[in-house]
Amino acid sequence: TDQDVATVSLLADLAWEVAERKLAEAARRESEENYHNLFQNASIGIFHSLPEGRFLRVNPALAAMFGYDSPEEMVSTITDIRTQLYLDSTRHANVLDNTLERAGWVYAENLYRRKDGRILIGNLAIRRVLHADGSLAYLEGFVEDITERKRSVDAEHEQRTLAEALADTARALTSTLNLDEVLDRVLFSIGRVVGHE
Repeated sequence: TDQDVATVSLLADLAWEVAERKLAEAARRESEENYHNLFQNASIGIFHSLPEGRFLRVNPALAAMFGYDSPEEMVSTITDIRTQLYLDSTRHANVLDNTLERAGWVYAENLYRRKDGRILIGNLAIRRVLHADGSLAYLEGFVEDITERKRSVDAEHEQRTLAEALADTARALTSTLNLDEVLDRVLFSIGRVVGHE
């Protein structure tokens, strides 16, 4: 009968809706699991924070980078990112202002203070995350520890400067017998080297 056909059609529509909802829920759950796994297992530091200076969450890589035993320890210990992590609190203010004023990512190289007091040099990428109504939800960022790379580049530069100074001194010693000229060039070369220490 027509009523039986209508009932079967209605049941089929309901079954289709339920199946679509279950598929959407499974996809959402898988997406959340993928995000959680990425956050937890990333080799780079990831955080969510508030402009007031508190972390909402940090991943294990960020906690380890700053010398904390766990993300929970870092979140509970750092109550003011500006004064507890940044070596220069005015630098933090500039980065925060730029982040709040712009859409998209803000990039900065910063000097940070680790839990043990040692200095960490990090590349920061940070952006605003907004609610659907456009208000600020939180800040999201990534920190890459570039301390060793930066120190290696600086050491290489110092070695190059020293080699150039030694070469200049050798040229001065072999090119003239005028002691004043040799002394001036040696002192100039020493000044170049000492100026980089």
